[in-house]
Amino acid sequence: MSETFLVPFDYDVHLAPRSSGAGKTALRRATAAIEIPAAGEAELPVAYRVEHRRDLGPGHHVVLRHKDKHWWPLVDRVLGFHTRDARDFLQELRAGQCDLFVRRCLDDHHLDNHRRRPIVHEEYDTTLAAVRRSARTLLIVGDQLYAAGGSPLVVDASSGIRIAGTGADRAIPAAAGDLRIKAANGHVGGSDLAICRGRFFLPGSSDLAAATRYRPSDFHGVRVATLDGEVVDPLAVRLDAAFRTAWRAINKSIARTQPEGFTFLWAEFLEACRPAEDGTLTAARYFALRSFVDLFQAVERRPVAVGECLVAVRQTIDAATRAPRFNGLPRPDFRPSLNETEEAALACLA
Repeated sequence: MSETFLVPFDYDVHLAPRSSGAGKTALRRATAAIEIPAAGEAELPVAYRVEHRRDLGPGHHVVLRHKDKHWWPLVDRVLGFHTRDARDFLQELRAGQCDLFVRRCLDDHHLDNHRRRPIVHEEYDTTLAAVRRSARTLLIVGDQLYAAGGSPLVVDASSGIRIAGTGADRAIPAAAGDLRIKAANGHVGGSDLAICRGRFFLPGSSDLAAATRYRPSDFHGVRVATLDGEVVDPLAVRLDAAFRTAWRAINKSIARTQPEGFTFLWAEFLEACRPAEDGTLTAARYFALRSFVDLFQAVERRPVAVGECLVAVRQTIDAATRAPRFNGLPRPDFRPSLNETEEAALACLA
């Protein structure tokens, strides 16, 4: 059983340069038909029960299990005070007004000021394919819209206590065509940075119980009970968070200072973005992060984004190196397997 919806989405359009100067990238909006599967709430077992007034809104929320995935109710805190919940999202979808695949506000995306410049390339087809792939991470349950997520975490970030998740899978997809709003608000930079520092708690852990007991005011409203959950590897969670943090930082630095060895580091990270068996992927990300730390801690003038996360990433690497499975593990002979587009991108960087 499924439903079909028309949804707006934004895609990039690359415009020819003027007689002097660089080309320009602008956004164009289109509409796509997507199909979202549906399931009855009574058919799905509850994996976790979650309560958190800040991130998920007041009341109790359930994380469901379906087809070997966890499914979270979609929630978006608009402007910090109004909450759009899972029912709102489904109603907006049915009305053709859902902004799940919209990357900027409506007033921003028009090409009116650039129509005289010829289009060199547009990413309509690739973005449309990504939108339809992302639609497969959505699920209609009763009168609510759910999104694929992972096991819940309680993250102690600088902005307070929040609920996050481990992610539906461990691959890092391209931004274009991805869901703008993640399950349980997804991972944001602040959460990842806190996880790098080891400031997170798994459901049912003794650390979470102790923090709840000794800091009741901070943890008011956080209740995560494991019913039919899965065993989570805390070190893999921390390495993944450090990897996402470092990946964002090195992508911000591509157009800026690039120390010797940066191109190879970027290719190593790109390889570790892809899904793989858990053990293989964890090891690949561990060694990519070691390369990140080795390269940038020796650089006198490092990009700002790298400097902001380098200490936290190094803390994660130090914690992993003390673990028996990484202690003395030889670094693999890395040979990046890149496609033609990625090879061309690296050639431009070199």
